[in-house]
Formats: sequence, C-alpha cells, structure tokens
Amino acid sequence: MLRGHVVAEAHDGPAGIETAITFKPDVAFVDIKLPTLDGYEVARALREQMGTACPRLVALSGFGETRALERARAAGFDEYVVKPIDSKRLEGLITGT
Repeated sequence: MLRGHVVAEAHDGPAGIETAITFKPDVAFVDIKLPTLDGYEVARALREQMGTACPRLVALSGFGETRALERARAAGFDEYVVKPIDSKRLEGLITGT
C-alpha cells in the first residue's frame, strides 16, 4: 500500500502484461523504454487481451516530442507523461482528477 493505494510492479514488458491481467489495477503506469517488449507493445497487448476491463493506461517517457505522443495514443495509452513526474500530477492521474 502506498499513500492509500495498493501497488504492484513489474520490471519488463511481459511481466507488466501478466501483472495487469492478474492484478486488475484501475490505472497502469507503463514506461515506454522497457526491456523485451516496449511500452507501446504492452499497451497494445493489454487493450487486446483485457478489452473493456483494461485499466487506464499512462505512458511514462523521457521523450516529449509530438511523434512520441501520437505513437502512444495509437498504441492505446490514455495519457502521456514526460518524466520526471511531479507528485501532484501523479496523484491526479491516479484519482482521475
């Protein structure tokens, strides 16, 4: 539990997919630069495998250019955040405000 939220983590793309499917979070923060499968592939897989049960997907990236945002949207992300993320923005993404 972190600040009242139950948290799970994974260290690569395949583990992230499995964790999201079994943990069923409300929100999944997915780094774009993951080993094995990148964040774009993770988002596409989660949308395909979880359908309407898919959590809100937030891409975390060090890239802020328009092309990266467009690519994230096309992969199925709901939000795109350039790191570092401040705590107020993080809390807003978790609560949906």
